[in-house]
Amino acid sequence: IVSVILSPSVTSIGNQAFIVCTGLTSIVLPAGVTTIGSGAFQLCLNLTSIELPAGVTTIGDGAFASCSGLAEVVCNGPTPPTLGTNVFYDTSGGLVIYVPDASVPTYQGVWSAYASQIQPISARP
Repeated sequence: IVSVILSPSVTSIGNQAFIVCTGLTSIVLPAGVTTIGSGAFQLCLNLTSIELPAGVTTIGDGAFASCSGLAEVVCNGPTPPTLGTNVFYDTSGGLVIYVPDASVPTYQGVWSAYASQIQPISARP
């Protein structure tokens, strides 16, 4: 699997749904997705970026753990989703998390472990 486009009716990405999809480079998450399960994308070594819909409220433990190629996460929601543990463990040292401009301080406060990696969406190249 290299690329995935999910049905607009999908509201949840299950636990370990795409674990070890080493060929996966991109995925389009439907606007209705609210939950990303534990280990959902764990070990997707070639996944370089992911855009999270505004309605995502929960990201499970290790959802993107060991995604060594992950360099960019775009969060479209003004409110930071609740994070499990080790969500971005062992990802790219250059990982940047883009969030709505007005929400940068909120994300940095709630996602304090990743505060230095959080940037406004307007800064995205």
